[in-house]
Amino acid sequence: MRFYAVNGGNDLGGLYLTEEEVDAARQALSSKSDWPYIPTLQGPHYGQFC
Repeated sequence: MRFYAVNGGNDLGGLYLTEEEVDAARQALSSKSDWPYIPTLQGPHYGQFC
């Protein structure tokens, strides 16, 4: 289980998810920008899928 960020900007939130839950979210959500992600210090998207 890891901590994943969801959304971004003013709507940024976080969840503890298992790998299976992350895979299920990626299959259920059509927009990559809605996928849970591990934040990074690399800009411009800081780990978020776009």
